[in-house]
Amino acid sequence: MKALQPPGKAPFSCFKAMPRLVLLLLFFGPALVAAQPASLLFPIVEDGKFGFIDEGGRVVIAPQYQGAQAATEGLAPVRVVNEWGFIDTAGSLVITPQFETVFPFVEGRARVRLNGRWGFIDRAGTFVADTRYAAALDYSHDRAPVKGEAGTVVGLTVSWGYLGPEGDYTIKPKYSRALPFSEDLAAVEIVKKLLIVRTNTRWGFIDRDGQWVIEPRFSSARSFSEGLALVKKGKQWGFIDREGTFVIKVDYDQAFPFSGGLARVSEDNQWGFIDRQGQLIIDLQFDQADDFSDGLALIRAGDHWGFINQTGEVIIPAMYERARSFSDGLAYVTLDGRPGYINKAGTFVWRQAE
Repeated sequence: MKALQPPGKAPFSCFKAMPRLVLLLLFFGPALVAAQPASLLFPIVEDGKFGFIDEGGRVVIAPQYQGAQAATEGLAPVRVVNEWGFIDTAGSLVITPQFETVFPFVEGRARVRLNGRWGFIDRAGTFVADTRYAAALDYSHDRAPVKGEAGTVVGLTVSWGYLGPEGDYTIKPKYSRALPFSEDLAAVEIVKKLLIVRTNTRWGFIDRDGQWVIEPRFSSARSFSEGLALVKKGKQWGFIDREGTFVIKVDYDQAFPFSGGLARVSEDNQWGFIDRQGQLIIDLQFDQADDFSDGLALIRAGDHWGFINQTGEVIIPAMYERARSFSDGLAYVTLDGRPGYINKAGTFVWRQAE
């Protein structure tokens, strides 16, 4: 079986062409089209400028930014000239653009980068943890994985640890790799040594206090999802339960964590889905597939993308040149060169003008 991909869902190559950073801002401060703030904001782009629609496809913040990301927890990242900040769902600027890179808010905190270093801010834009870290991942269960303090260790391996809700270490840096907490456990990797010689690395799972719940004995591991975690021990891949016991053995080329009760697997570049008993429920028949999200899974047949339900039935035919998984009821797709958002009926709620 092939090695696991890096932490986080690997993006499909067809998404790389989606524009992120474009032409100059027309004017400072969003021009609102709707009288009432939207409950959700979905980024759109028109004539090289980013704005937002609501879940009904109505333009609520006119396109005017150089970049934008979807709103989470009531705040959306936007790029003004060369810097990122945040607006609320009414379009008001809440956090002044000042950062090189930002990620959406999770548990009331957002990852930001300044001068090549990472830290966290709260919803008021106040630093919870200063930008001093070489790398960082989002908060989950009041813990955030961070990699060392950038520029402070010379000639030594910088380790990962976990910050607590106040931005201080609650689990000291001692791991060669660390994933965010999921279902109260985090997958971490340690270096095994014989005297002072590094022999290999092993993955295990810790609790929020940094105590081992599943001892490090796996050569690869992914986070727990729906009560199971994908791991490798020796030559065997499979899913373990919270006791660390193998409950499903995996003999496919690739496998991914469970989502919506099913896990995607591939063999000879054909993708399908297994259930929690390890049975192939949706045959290996697609050229590519993503996890189930909002009850549907994105699949590719030939050069086009569509969506299936959990029985494998094609709900939205494979007709799009590009597509993303459904989130909050909408999916971003491109048809005949024009991007837009569709609902679960396959109807466009918004589409870029010709």
